Amino acid sequence: MTAAEACLEFVEELPVSLTQCLIQQLRCGLDPALPNPRYQGRVDEFLRQWAPVRHELPPMLEVALAAKLVAPTTELVWTGPATAAVPR
Repeated sequence: MTAAEACLEFVEELPVSLTQCLIQQLRCGLDPALPNPRYQGRVDEFLRQWAPVRHELPPMLEVALAAKLVAPTTELVWTGPATAAVPR
């Protein structure tokens, strides 16, 4: 797996706001600090794994986040008559 592919998978695990915060902190050269210990641990693990290309991660994460945000979604809404299988 490449770093870019890893970024695509990684941003799916994080909420958008935390991903944006992570990108900003990395762009500023800071060690990321997130308010959630579970996400912090996952970020630390990800950064350790991709340490050799850490300086390339912010733009890759930004592109991955943009891809996540424009991905089409489908929502099914039942508007038909009430049935026993689909209660109102």
